[in-house]
Amino acid sequence: MEINFIMSAQDYLTALRARNKKINNPTKRNVIFILLSVCLIAALIVISVLTKDSFYAGTFGMFLIITVIFRYINEKKSIMKAYDESPVVQSMHTIRTYRDGLEIINSYEKLFVPWEGIYMSENTDSHFIIMPSYGHVYAIDKHKYASQTLDNIIAQINSGGADV
Repeated sequence: MEINFIMSAQDYLTALRARNKKINNPTKRNVIFILLSVCLIAALIVISVLTKDSFYAGTFGMFLIITVIFRYINEKKSIMKAYDESPVVQSMHTIRTYRDGLEIINSYEKLFVPWEGIYMSENTDSHFIIMPSYGHVYAIDKHKYASQTLDNIIAQINSGGADV
């Protein structure tokens, strides 16, 4: 079976967020960020109470809000920049399935992965995300490329290569 697709910038953003969620432990990172924020807020409240001045707490609160907003904006901007600068990501991709694995081809590279070697696959309402190896991630828009072939490929990947 074979399907051709082109990832849009939004598809690429979805794919990288899924990859980052799998590779990085966002829960652990967010817990550390929240704990540090709570400790700093507590320290500033103590300082504000001791000095009877709320300037420090207000300043830190504004700084914390700007940091959180910048963190999310910067993530999306860096992913969009990587998409714009990568002709590999913007090219036509072809996924072919075989008895012993799947092959992903574009104009720059050809990647064959045995079924057992697929690092991650995720099926959401809008996208099918596949990470055949640690460094490659693809998102197929299920609404744009809806077909029986796509459904069969998804089923075959999710079943570990069993014929559907």
